[in-house]
Formats: sequence, structure tokens, C-alpha cells
Amino acid sequence: MKYQRTGNYVAVLLETGDDILSSIGAVCSTEKIQTAVVTGMGGLKQVEVGVWGNSIGRYHTRTGTDPDMEMTALVGNVTMAEGKVFPHLHATVADSTGNVFGGHLIVGTVQNMAEIWVEDTGARIEKVRRGPWFVMNL
Repeated sequence: MKYQRTGNYVAVLLETGDDILSSIGAVCSTEKIQTAVVTGMGGLKQVEVGVWGNSIGRYHTRTGTDPDMEMTALVGNVTMAEGKVFPHLHATVADSTGNVFGGHLIVGTVQNMAEIWVEDTGARIEKVRRGPWFVMNL
């Protein structure tokens, strides 16, 4: 992982084998970012995304291990939860056959590279646990 901060923006370059969630968390911790907006794109070799199933009380998950997957969109935010940086990211992924799927990013391991932007809002938004979720305490 490499990154460069310019004002409120941090450009993050992830490379093969880097984990998206832990990398974003590490950048935010190091740079003392408590609330941010995150966007990105890039290659993946492993992914797990989930869609919340209200009727079953857990995520419906889908995994992919195709080394030719493309993360066509990564969006989300970073807040604080229980005193720690808490990335909440959603991803849309296309596999090598063109099938597209997405949801809440649970696992994302980079293949080749991913380019991610982290925008520090300068705010401090704390998330609190409400049932199985963490929600913004506004």
C-alpha cells in the first residue's frame, strides 16, 4: 500500500494481496481521519459482498475468487465505532464473464491494483450499535 495526502484528500494505491478494509482503516488511523467519504475502483482476486436479509437476520453473501474480477465501483464512509476507525464500504464487482454483483464489502483482496480516494470531512461522527448494525449517532 502506498498513499499520499493532499489537504483533505488521500490518494491510496493498493497492490496485489492488499486488503481493502484493513488498508483504509490503517490510512485513516495513521492520518488521524475520523470521518471520511471513500470512493475507488480496481482489480480484485477475492471478494465477499453481502446484502442484508431482513427475514433471516443476516447477510446473504456472495463470494468470488476469479483473478480477473474488476471492482467497478467502491463507495462508502469511515466513522468511529467503539473508539476505532470503522470503514463501511459497498462494492460493485464484475467477474471475467461480465456478471455483475455487489453489496456490503465484507472481504476485498486486490489483484494488480486498486485506486481509492479518501476525503477527510474533518468531522467526528461516532457510530453506535443498534441491534446487529452500527448506525451514525446523530
